[in-house]
Amino acid sequence: MQQVISYLLKKKNFLFFILLLGISLALTIHSHRYHKSKFISAANDITGGLYESVNHVNEFINLDNYNERLLKENARLRKELSNYSFHSTANDLKEVPYEFIPAKLIENSFHKKNNILVINKGAKHGVTTDMGVITTNGIVGVIENVGENYSTVLSVLHIQSQINVQLKKTNHIGSLLWNGESPFIVQLEDITKVASVKVNDTIVTGNYSIFPQGIYVGKVIKAALDQTQNYFDVEVELFNDMSNIGYVYVVNNKALKEVNQLLNPNSNE
Repeated sequence: MQQVISYLLKKKNFLFFILLLGISLALTIHSHRYHKSKFISAANDITGGLYESVNHVNEFINLDNYNERLLKENARLRKELSNYSFHSTANDLKEVPYEFIPAKLIENSFHKKNNILVINKGAKHGVTTDMGVITTNGIVGVIENVGENYSTVLSVLHIQSQINVQLKKTNHIGSLLWNGESPFIVQLEDITKVASVKVNDTIVTGNYSIFPQGIYVGKVIKAALDQTQNYFDVEVELFNDMSNIGYVYVVNNKALKEVNQLLNPNSNE
């Protein structure tokens, strides 16, 4: 205690100066509107910066919650967009044809020949088998098995995968398959020789698909005509990087069941 008192006595002139400076600043700020506003502004900048830093920490901690909210909002916007496109060509049908269910990929596989993925949405979220799965960049696969809270997805990188697609510029349809080799390249079959397919042509989902028509799939990197078969051998580079999938949308095609019943009237007998 004696040391503290001795230290304060040694610094008494300096401490007295600080006290007077503080009093003069307080009087200046109180009596002059300009200085007062500057002081308040500076204080707000400091506290605002602190709040912003805390907010960044909270955003990082709650990143999954923010992503989930963003997914739901994107799903709502996609639904409205598909509704608009649908009504622009079929005004007599009032029901929205597609519903988008946001989900998170919790298990990914891309290096095998038969790749199966797992998402964190199941039957209680409205997921059923044979629903399409997409991201904002393109297709991912098709729902294969459904549990109460989780579902498995037959990846587009599966040798049994077969998806209806078409050339964007000509609407010629074909089947998208995978030969089990590169996780970035798939094969397109059944493109006839009358189709004008070229390198860099865009491939999208077709109108005979569980996916909404026009979802981007990839671009043509090889197109060679097989003279013996009258079909093109086409290779497509996927727009989706299947090794880096995080959040997805499950597509519920509400019209698909009715269409299938019309095409197969005896299927329920």
